[in-house]
Parts: sequence; C-alpha cells; structure tokens
Amino acid sequence: SCLMVSGNAYSLASEEAVAQALLASLEVDRYEPAVVGVVLEQMHRAVQSILSDGRELALHAGRESIGVADLQLADDLAAEDNYAISPMPSRDAMFDVARVVNAQPIRLDDGHGLRLPPREHQLTARSFQLVPAPQPKPNGRPAPQNGKPPAITATPLSAPKLASAAANLS
Repeated sequence: SCLMVSGNAYSLASEEAVAQALLASLEVDRYEPAVVGVVLEQMHRAVQSILSDGRELALHAGRESIGVADLQLADDLAAEDNYAISPMPSRDAMFDVARVVNAQPIRLDDGHGLRLPPREHQLTARSFQLVPAPQPKPNGRPAPQNGKPPAITATPLSAPKLASAAANLS
C-alpha cells in the first residue's frame, strides 16, 4: 500500500524495511513478523512526540512553521527525560498523598456545612399541600361537596407556605 503526504508517495513496505534495518542494526536476527509492526508503531509515536513538542516550541517562539532548531531542542528535552513518559506513582505513594490531602478540612467561605439551594428549588422539597377529605357522614360515606364525590386534591404551595410546611415536618 502507498501513503500520500504533501504530494509525495511513501510506501509502507519501505517503512517496514526501515524497521527491519533498525532491528538488524541492533543485531536482532530472529523475531516474529508482528515485531516489525510494533517497532513501526513506536517509531511513529516517537516522531509524533518530537514533532508535537517542536510545534509547541515554534509557536512559543512566535513562529508558524517548525524549524530544525525546534526539533533539535524538542529532541534534547526528550533526551533529558530519557525519552520516556514519567511512570505512574506506586499505589502506596498515591495513598500517602491521599492521606495528607484528605487530612485537611474543607474550608467553606460562609463557615456553614453543606450548601443547598433555596428550599423551593430543591428537587426533594414538597411543592404541594394535601387537602384533607371531608369527614364521613354517620352512614360511613364521605359527604358530597356541591353534589360531586369527594376527591383528594393537591394545591401548589407558595414559598412562605412551603417553608412553614417544611418546618412543621421537622
């Protein structure tokens, strides 16, 4: 297969040849065919990292295009880090850091506990008031209102009524 970059054709077979030449230069004579793909992937990652760092250095210097000096500086900076991403800290080190951070109390600006929105904006607040049904007649049936059978109704609460109803519940 062939890859086009800026009008130039690059053969993936030639990339494989470069990877095989790299393995040969390191005196690796016997390897599985998949090793070439892994070497190619690592080569692409390394080049992508250096080019990305070079682009950032060029932009920092106020240039739109990447220069050779940018790539050399990016490579030097990567070499100082031994061309590796710093490893994750150990689990024990993370627990030690977590203990130190979690030992400090959370400081709230107003000095009070959990901050909640006003009662009328809380999803768990009751926004209605139950109206009790009329008392039953001596025959055991509820008394009709205006000729209609009684029903349980809910009426919306205003903010002051809501606050007083919430105070009564507590």
